[in-house]
Amino acid sequence: RHGGSVGVVSIDLDHFKAVNDRYGHAVGDAVLVEAVKRMHDSMRAYDAVGRVGGEEFLVVAPDVDTAELAALAERVRDTIEHTAVVTTDGQALHVTASLGYAHSSGDEELDALLKRADEALYAAKRNGRNRTEAG
Repeated sequence: RHGGSVGVVSIDLDHFKAVNDRYGHAVGDAVLVEAVKRMHDSMRAYDAVGRVGGEEFLVVAPDVDTAELAALAERVRDTIEHTAVVTTDGQALHVTASLGYAHSSGDEELDALLKRADEALYAAKRNGRNRTEAG
């Protein structure tokens, strides 16, 4: 970390099980690959994204303030919403994502930071999905 501050963004693709159930795992995998590409396009060069399971991802953004982190999370959400994958029958499939983010100036344990981001993610889901929430 450069300045000691760090932000994390917890991401979950909305209703992803329905994508796999309706279109099959090959299309689901294509959606995941395209979503990650778009996440990278939305991030700074030194931010990192990783898949933490299923349709869940985590972005780590070093040296960021709260406003920059909020903007990053919203860019990622918007980019995913506007990403289309063409299905085997030629349909353009769009997915959305719910995101929760949390910021620390460096004085918080990682587990606590991740928990705040995760709680914010679940708030985004409760509040209608396809949105970002601060933790």
